[in-house]
Amino acid sequence: MLSNLIRKSERLFSIAEITNPDSVKSERTATEKRLLAIAPGRDEISLDKCFQQLGKSLMRKRLVICCDMWRPYLKIIREDLHPETTVVFDKFHIISNLLRAVDKVRRDEYHEKKKSNPGLLKRTRYLWLKNPENLKPAEKQRLDSLEKLNLKVNMAYILKESLRELGEYGDENRAA
Repeated sequence: MLSNLIRKSERLFSIAEITNPDSVKSERTATEKRLLAIAPGRDEISLDKCFQQLGKSLMRKRLVICCDMWRPYLKIIREDLHPETTVVFDKFHIISNLLRAVDKVRRDEYHEKKKSNPGLLKRTRYLWLKNPENLKPAEKQRLDSLEKLNLKVNMAYILKESLRELGEYGDENRAA
């Protein structure tokens, strides 16, 4: 689990962009967070400049890095850092990709079923994407009836909810 990775690593880093959109690199410990390096841009060159600012000795240590799933970040991390550096994807980007996948399954199934049952999945997009606790009573009722039909989108929805719930556990023993 993440806490074990952090204990085994030298440091935990977060890679993020700020709104202007310069890349920002920060280090977080249990008690502090501080800015370590900054470079303009959101590309391999800017991230590489930040790692150079941190120094070669740090780049040779085993790290845990939290970042989004952007390929240039992953490429630089894989090429320039210690081979045992662990990348942890941030929850926002994991959920975002998960919701896109659920919606793609819904769209594909809608097109499959629209000739035989045109109204079945019409206007159901947000039923599958919302958190269940945010559904209005009528939406909950519609989702309940759709869940009984053995739809592919329902399977994608179940997987989404399972992963979302896993991400909400605060204790790694409860998540196991």
